Amino acid sequence: MNISCPNCQGENNPEEKYCVICGNLLPIRELEKTELEKTEAVVFGYKPKKNVHPILLVIFVVCFWGAFFGVYTLLNPSVDALNPSVDLLNQPVDEELAKVAEDMNRGCPFQVDEITVLVNVKALPNKTLQYNYKLNDITKAEINLDTIKKYVFPNLLKNTRENPEGQSLRDKQVTIKYNYSDKNGEHVTEYVVTPDMYN
Repeated sequence: MNISCPNCQGENNPEEKYCVICGNLLPIRELEKTELEKTEAVVFGYKPKKNVHPILLVIFVVCFWGAFFGVYTLLNPSVDALNPSVDLLNQPVDEELAKVAEDMNRGCPFQVDEITVLVNVKALPNKTLQYNYKLNDITKAEINLDTIKKYVFPNLLKNTRENPEGQSLRDKQVTIKYNYSDKNGEHVTEYVVTPDMYN
């Protein structure tokens, strides 16, 4: 089976690496790609990357949200436990959120799962906390926003409503923003959960 040159469309023998007509590098056949990947894996000691299914992305992001707050709450004692005389309800909520963001940023960037990294957390005015995520190895063009809106957003809302670790944020009527960017830092999407959505 001859190989067609992508540059001049000339026919070449399968053994040829360069086009005999124009000298352009010919595409590697699938069999050669597989052999090349196996050779690289043996020589460099790694496995070739597999394409990540969008549903897996959804599952990883949703699972992380619950797990991250659970671990964070277990590993970081509350301000009440450190200083019982401080009444958190008397502190301005924005100041408390700034402290939460500062504490969380000590562990950032945080590899959430195979493709998601929590870059940082920001306390914004008007009782708003923003989580900035980066999706590694994925560009904006590869992301199906309809899939994210259909599977990720409802699960983020459900976790915001039901997660026991988020009760103090719900009590203070905090708005939570989830901001996602691709591997190049290009903004992909944002999901905002307002108090009227979780009450």
